[in-house]
Amino acid sequence: MLLSILCFSEQGIAQSSQNNGKSEFVNEMSKFLGRQYDISFLKSKKDVYTLNLRIKVQKKGKSINVSDILFTDSLGYKVFPNYLQLKKMDYSKLVIKDGSTITLIIPILILNNAKAGQNPSENNISLSNNSLINMLSALLYPDILQKNITMFPLFIIRRVDIE
Repeated sequence: MLLSILCFSEQGIAQSSQNNGKSEFVNEMSKFLGRQYDISFLKSKKDVYTLNLRIKVQKKGKSINVSDILFTDSLGYKVFPNYLQLKKMDYSKLVIKDGSTITLIIPILILNNAKAGQNPSENNISLSNNSLINMLSALLYPDILQKNITMFPLFIIRRVDIE
């Protein structure tokens, strides 16, 4: 009985260290996105914007390269003008096999609750069922069930105007 507990513990430690690497990477990505966005130009009355950031990573030999960084909406390139810096991040924590390609999908939700140009009664976000379904559908790609896709937690940007 003691032997099986030790084996289970070793397996748990191995899985834990792998998950810690992924968790660290998710935190690193969240910090990058949290520091790099600019939504000051969003002056429209649209309350919610949804988009995805898609990063394709390839491993060849010992090198790991980012081959594509794409947003589902051109708004993403304006919100994250320094998006090409994502190529400098260390993707080795994601445990990529040699010769393989993975795609990271990061859903981004922007809550644009700017008070400028709105009546106080319009400050609440209200979504109909259809708009909620459309918003959630926009966050997912149709190829989400394919292999080698890693879905990140939702990244939320909230606009707060301090008067």
